[in-house]
Amino acid sequence: MRIFEKVPELLQTGEGRDAWEARRKELVDTVAKTEYGCRPEMEYAVSWKLQSRERVLDGKAERLITDITVTTGLGSHTFPLYTFLPKSAKKVPATVLICSQSRVLAPQKMPEGFSLDDLPKLFEKMNIVMDGPMDTGGPRKALDMAVDMDNGHWPVPMMMERMHAVSGFYATEVQPDDGSFTEGLATVFGTSRDRKEQEWGVLAVWSFAASCVLDYLQTLPEIDSGAIGVTGHSRCGKAALWAGVTDERFAWVMPNNSGCCGAAQLRGKHGENMSSINLLMPYWFAPAFGRYVGRVEELPFDQHTVLALVAPRILHVASGSTDFWADPAGEHRSTVLAGEVYRLYGNPEMPEDFPEVNTPVEAGALGYHLRRGPHLLTEYDWACLEEHVRKLR
Repeated sequence: MRIFEKVPELLQTGEGRDAWEARRKELVDTVAKTEYGCRPEMEYAVSWKLQSRERVLDGKAERLITDITVTTGLGSHTFPLYTFLPKSAKKVPATVLICSQSRVLAPQKMPEGFSLDDLPKLFEKMNIVMDGPMDTGGPRKALDMAVDMDNGHWPVPMMMERMHAVSGFYATEVQPDDGSFTEGLATVFGTSRDRKEQEWGVLAVWSFAASCVLDYLQTLPEIDSGAIGVTGHSRCGKAALWAGVTDERFAWVMPNNSGCCGAAQLRGKHGENMSSINLLMPYWFAPAFGRYVGRVEELPFDQHTVLALVAPRILHVASGSTDFWADPAGEHRSTVLAGEVYRLYGNPEMPEDFPEVNTPVEAGALGYHLRRGPHLLTEYDWACLEEHVRKLR
């Protein structure tokens, strides 16, 4: 049985719901300044322009392609949004996908000065413990969200049958996945390569874009404005989690295979850990986060804290059984620990035993499933989320 390291307590002695909610704001601020970073303070406006609307899937759905624009005094940035609405007489729920796949497949990139051949040496240097071989889910594929609808990452027909709208955008068309900060949404807030200690990283930029999408979706008459959630896979699962924390309008969040700095516990992390993620992708986070490399036990929180900040809304954590880089056991452990806060809102206790493969576990608004397979977002993951949401609507 995996032995986990002790993590900071979520609740103070005798703390009830009111006291937690008062302290929650402080915790969100602490996590923002320490890990994901803060958006520079300046006025901004979100606008949108519908580019096309047409029937698809033999008339069972409509596809909307909309340009979302964020404007500040420093300029504006526009990115496309792809929304599919099922044909329904009633308002429907919707889930936003922060898409980690690309429209055009580009060569695998490693940070400057590194190559894939360096991984074994990095594993040893960074004290990376793997519970099994690295399984990234096979060859990467391009995804055209407008037309590649029958895709595990973007299973539009299945969700239309379930009367659940989906709306997605490419993360890298909001902000490139690198540390240059010479283009993208961050630049219209004045962010540059020379970021301030607590300034936002790329994950927080993607999270903010999801909130801008929510602004638009809440205006669509076909969608129930109070029943919109967010999901993402891998790096975008981390971003989806942070979007769910920072924007309480999201009614649910599913961080899928989000791993290190997503759902998985940082202390005692197997697979990707604090050292490796900060070495390879420091720009995902606030510069302040790098101070804790090799000192993770000094963090005033762990990822179970971040998960708990979603309460009392629906949180459904998803893992892949062979995704050892993400650390399924660590993702599950954080979910169980977050249950302490969920119980303040009347949710039952989340079982501590690691679940069987393809056997979702739910404790009221808190849920977890271990999908059979590698580092992927699949129809099964979407189905588990939709079923959890449907039970509680």
